[in-house]
Amino acid sequence: MEALGQLPQALAHDIDDLAQRFASLMSVREVQIRLEAVTSNACRKIHADCTDLRLITTYAGPATQVLHLDAEPAVENLWSMETVWIGLFKGKNFAQGHKACLHRSPPAKDMQAKRLVLVIDTPQFPTPEAVR
Repeated sequence: MEALGQLPQALAHDIDDLAQRFASLMSVREVQIRLEAVTSNACRKIHADCTDLRLITTYAGPATQVLHLDAEPAVENLWSMETVWIGLFKGKNFAQGHKACLHRSPPAKDMQAKRLVLVIDTPQFPTPEAVR
């Protein structure tokens, strides 16, 4: 958690709790945590992540948009999570026989919105952000 710097105590506690629960769920000792302010249209294409399982929650602003299972990958088929909902997204590497969860970030720049997004991954591809 030190890699994230000084955070409000309630936010730091929530991130730590989610990281511990995710690590337990995935049977790993470390997780990768990314907390970022988003004001761009990054990740606005409907996609699946190249990971096994990813936790995403939006603390502020418009939340992640998700495609209904087996729906055609089109904007009109997306539904929006609520802010502070916690989503577990199966990635392309989750397990054989499982479909990846297609989703996207809402186009924050087009919406003139600011988002605070937390992403937690397993340490499949270790980075300097990997913390416990």
